[in-house]
Amino acid sequence: MISTLEKDEFKKNQHIDSVKYKDKIDSLVKEFQLTRKTGITNFCICFSFKAGRKYFLSNMADWAIEYHEMGGTRSDEVFDLDRMSGRDFFLPRSVTYDLLQKLLVRKEEKYGYYDTYSLIRRCVDCTFVLLSLHNYQVEDKKNFYLNTKTIFEEFCAFFIQGMVKEILTKNKGERNLRIFNDNVYLTKIIKKELIFTKSKLSGQEQQCLILLKYGYPIKLIARNLCLKESTVRKYFETIKEKLNVGTTLELIDIITMEDL
Repeated sequence: MISTLEKDEFKKNQHIDSVKYKDKIDSLVKEFQLTRKTGITNFCICFSFKAGRKYFLSNMADWAIEYHEMGGTRSDEVFDLDRMSGRDFFLPRSVTYDLLQKLLVRKEEKYGYYDTYSLIRRCVDCTFVLLSLHNYQVEDKKNFYLNTKTIFEEFCAFFIQGMVKEILTKNKGERNLRIFNDNVYLTKIIKKELIFTKSKLSGQEQQCLILLKYGYPIKLIARNLCLKESTVRKYFETIKEKLNVGTTLELIDIITMEDL
C-alpha cells in the first residue's frame, strides 16, 4: 500500500518517466511474469544514444525519485560503458567503490534493490545496458546469469516494444531509429542474434570489415589496403551475401557487436 506521502512524491515527480509511467511499467512486468519466470524482482534499462546521451526506465519509481534528486548521475560501474567494453554481461560490485559510489549503493539497498547482473547490447542506434536486480543479495551471480539471461533478454525486448510510444515522447529525435520501428531487429539485437562466423570470410574481407567498424569510408579502406574502390565495393557485396545481410547498416550492427 502506497502511503499519502509517497503518493504526493509521485505526483510531484511526473517528469521522471519511471514515475510517470509506473502503472504501465508494472503492468508489463506482471504480464510477462518476470519474477515468476526468473526470480528477478526489479530492472533498469539504460539507452545510451549517440553522443553519450542516456535515457533510463525502470520499475523502481521510488529509487528513480531519489536518483534524480541526487542530480541524475550515477557514477558506479553499472552504467560505465568504458568498463563494459568488449563484454556481453557484467557482474556488478566487482571493484572498490569511491565515496559517492558507496553512497549510491547504500541508498539503493535502502529500498531493497540489489544489482545482480547487467547485459550489454550494442548496435548502430545505441548501446543498451539491461540491469537485473533482486530484493536480496544473490550469492552466485554468474550461475544466476547463465540460468536466466535468455528469459531476461526476452523480457527486455518485450518491455521496450511495449513502451515505444512513451520512450519516443521524451526522445523525439530518436523516432526514426530502427530499434523503435522494427521489432524483429530489436529482438535480434537484445538476444545478440546478429552473429557471424569469421571463418566464412577471406583475410581481405575481414580487413575491410575492421576498417568499416572504425568508421573508414570505402575510399579510405581502398587506400589503406592498396585496392581499387570498385574492388572494395565488390568485397562488401560478397560479405553481405556470405553473412545473409541486406544492408550496410545491418552489417555495421553485426561488427559493432563483434571482436574482429
